[in-house]
Amino acid sequence: MTGTECVIAEGPDGGPAKYDITSYKKSGIEAMAAQTLADTATMVEADAYVVAFTKLIDEPGEQTVGADRFVWSYGSGSLGFHGGDVGALTLDLETCAFSVKKIETVSSRKIRAHGGLLLAAFAALMPSALVAAKSRFVLAPGPLWIRIHIACNVAALILALAGIAVAAAAIDGTDGADHLRGRHPKIGVGVMVVVGAMVLMGFARPGKDSPRRVYFNYVHTGLGYGAVVLAAAATRSGISKAADLEHIADKRAWYTAQTSLLVACFCAWLAVAVAGAAKRHKTPPKPLAPHRPSDSEIALKEVNTPINEREAAP
Repeated sequence: MTGTECVIAEGPDGGPAKYDITSYKKSGIEAMAAQTLADTATMVEADAYVVAFTKLIDEPGEQTVGADRFVWSYGSGSLGFHGGDVGALTLDLETCAFSVKKIETVSSRKIRAHGGLLLAAFAALMPSALVAAKSRFVLAPGPLWIRIHIACNVAALILALAGIAVAAAAIDGTDGADHLRGRHPKIGVGVMVVVGAMVLMGFARPGKDSPRRVYFNYVHTGLGYGAVVLAAAATRSGISKAADLEHIADKRAWYTAQTSLLVACFCAWLAVAVAGAAKRHKTPPKPLAPHRPSDSEIALKEVNTPINEREAAP
């Protein structure tokens, strides 16, 4: 309900007042300067709180109250996300005739599944692909490292697409679905573009003898590391948003899981990098090919050789 104006009452001691909602967080719920509600009351009837107030339909500097739909929600405890305790009604302001509609909310189970799939893809598989690429300096010559690298990247892309499909299905089942609302999905789109470009580049890698190979390596490697950094930011923003909307109970556990996976992969990458540097340092240099004198060197030698030595030469 970001970008809207609403009336909120907190318990029997918190009378109804007008608020602007600017974000999903509690800090984004700000009391409006003009508190013009009349006949306000909060009471308990039949073990339930009843909130009463009168509000003008049209007030200067505020959104006009529409007759098509009124949205309501309630919860217990402190002010926060209301989950499925929401609804809407259409009200005829002339006759007071109304009809109630149940609002479908985003499934927390699907959001957690979305987060788990993206966490495995972006915090485990993609960093592991970087470790595999780095291990080419340590493993025996052969295709093992590239096979692991490709498998990790492709698996990460598949899991990421599956996670996006789960989130899209969760949002499609709600009223007023907006797939790109907020910062998190926009970052996610950017990550998927970079990941997709990186995977496609990998399958179009030039041959070893191609002059474009060195430029390919620079771009492909840069995209790989950039994708991991962007993916870490996207995952972290997703955890924060899911916690704000109370789809997850404890965001610290998700943060810990993400950090542990990234740190483990970084330690593996660092160990492989150190081992590769040590291996290159211990490898003896290749022996130089014997020098074959050129024709000019041979002619110069003959000129400088004494005549008696040239005559004695076979």
